[in-house]
Amino acid sequence: MRFTHRRLLRRSFGAVLPILLLGAVLPYAHTAAASSDPSKTLLATAAAGLRQAPSVVPRTAEALMIGDSILAAVDVIPSARAALAARHSFIMDAKVCRRLITLSCPSNGVIPTNALQALRADTGTYDVLVMEAGYNDSTIGAGIDAIVAEARARRIPRILWVDFRVAGPNAAQYANHNAALADRRTRYAELSIIDWNGFSSGHDDWAS
Repeated sequence: MRFTHRRLLRRSFGAVLPILLLGAVLPYAHTAAASSDPSKTLLATAAAGLRQAPSVVPRTAEALMIGDSILAAVDVIPSARAALAARHSFIMDAKVCRRLITLSCPSNGVIPTNALQALRADTGTYDVLVMEAGYNDSTIGAGIDAIVAEARARRIPRILWVDFRVAGPNAAQYANHNAALADRRTRYAELSIIDWNGFSSGHDDWAS
């Protein structure tokens, strides 16, 4: 299978992503009104939003996770998926070459749905939406806005967005992506950022 320039990170990210979502790096989850309780996990913090926006429909799972080939790495390492599943229920939709709101790029002759289409196609009820996508997009501001709007329409109370590792030939582009995320965090109270860029800093060996 042909992957994009991110293929070197897939296995390492797949091993580390469950740690991020289990809350081992809580200081890297920044919200517009950050919690002062470091004992809370990221998903527990997200679930706390239900007290403000309770659902009258039984949830399908705690989290809906939508992403590209980076998130798909969780399936490459069975122990990683098992570690996450042991603590949290989730539905995962990850496709190689996925974009946020524009036509996704082809992989092996297949063009996957974009992230917004995937979110609209799912009919479940969740505490939190986990987003890991944007590496295949030149800009992401409009994509973030569209995803947040759809999550609100779906009454998903919290969104966790994995930010972008600023490295490699597209470092400037990913820095702009992170700036767009930081800007939207000030606009959308339900949006939290999982700082993969900060957490992975100094770990170039993860890309080997």
